[in-house]
Amino acid sequence: MDIQALERKAAEMRKNTWEMIYRAQNGHTGSDLSCADILVALYYQVLHQTAESFTDPDRDRYVQSKGHAVEILYSVLADRGYFPKEDLAGFKIEVQHRLS
Repeated sequence: MDIQALERKAAEMRKNTWEMIYRAQNGHTGSDLSCADILVALYYQVLHQTAESFTDPDRDRYVQSKGHAVEILYSVLADRGYFPKEDLAGFKIEVQHRLS
């Protein structure tokens, strides 16, 4: 992907994340938005990892310690095929359950 395509993809991931946070009525937009460009660059350009190669012991690994940015990570992973995008709608259930 070229830079413009990565920028468009990051904007799309931000939009998806905003929608996820809005549906859940909970989230950390600042943390998510600050990580969008980094995660898109990593998952679309840098990391040698795909949903298909996830169990390969020689794959690259990404460790995120910034838990308040989990929504953007979920958006990117769903877009890359690690799980169905429809599962993002379940984020609200998880947040509601966690708050109970």
